[in-house]
Amino acid sequence: GNGILLRGEGYYSIDATVTVNAAAASEVTLALYQDGQPIQGATATAVAAAIGDQISVPLTAMVKLNCNCMESVITVVAVTAATTNNLAIRVVKE
Repeated sequence: GNGILLRGEGYYSIDATVTVNAAAASEVTLALYQDGQPIQGATATAVAAAIGDQISVPLTAMVKLNCNCMESVITVVAVTAATTNNLAIRVVKE
């Protein structure tokens, strides 16, 4: 699918590193979303010096899955234009 499926009530620690090719010489901003909504504080920005620069953008977050919601989907969203090369993500249920 297009996201990481979390199952079961509790807290989850999320660490992601996204490698992108910049569409322009500018900032590249990525964010983590939970069920289609941005996770507060889970946004990261890196600066590309030129078009096509390959940069890594780290993202971290702690999310909670409530007892009334047994599943949740975590996605990475490019806030600015960039082409994703690789996504490494680690999710740990605390």
